[in-house]
Amino acid sequence: MIKIKILFVFTLLITISLIEAVPNQLVKRTTKFGQCDGSMKPLNVTSYPPDLVPNSEVALYIKGDFGTELTEKAKLFVTVSYSDWKYDYRFSGNICSIMKCPLPANFEIQTAVLLKDLPSGYLFSVTIFTDYDKSHDLPQACAVAKEK
Repeated sequence: MIKIKILFVFTLLITISLIEAVPNQLVKRTTKFGQCDGSMKPLNVTSYPPDLVPNSEVALYIKGDFGTELTEKAKLFVTVSYSDWKYDYRFSGNICSIMKCPLPANFEIQTAVLLKDLPSGYLFSVTIFTDYDKSHDLPQACAVAKEK
């Protein structure tokens, strides 16, 4: 009788765990970054894991080449916004707080982003300003991913 109770409790725990895991599996979204437009330098951005899951952390690997070193004037912006341009997540910071400056012209940056909810129609963008104080209206490099 005790073995049957233990087996029942064990089966119940496994069932509850599976029920909790299924909703997160259904909302995975594969993200492929592309170039923003021809006026900005392209960034090669990959995410790990490549399938974005709401309320989880995603690592970003950002590669680019500006032809000149990046200094403490450079800023990195990572945003997740929606079709109505409301921000779910926004990081803006000095690149030198992530990597030691000056960064070489051909650089690679690694950072992590904690995602919140990802409703339909999200736009995931990564932008770099080489001198934010001079040109905060238009980034010099950009990569963007839209929900598929």
